[in-house]
Amino acid sequence: RREQLDALGFVWDVQQLRFAKFCSALKLYGQIEQKLSIQQTSLSAAATKSVPLKIPSKFVIPRSSQWPNRLWGYRLGERCTQVRQKQ
Repeated sequence: RREQLDALGFVWDVQQLRFAKFCSALKLYGQIEQKLSIQQTSLSAAATKSVPLKIPSKFVIPRSSQWPNRLWGYRLGERCTQVRQKQ
């Protein structure tokens, strides 16, 4: 039965799935912010700097071609606040 559920993509660890979604959203946010930073500054200056992830607490992933559909509406800012408060 487990093999049947695995074949359907059954999620055994919901917490791990949520964490993977959070990490994916953070990574993509960083990539998008870095592109914006490069567009706003000289290419050589931006290439040497990493962009810190300063995500507003009310940031919600928009319906945009920059973001995958599965993340649209994801409350990334709220999730970051929750993670920070658990420390």
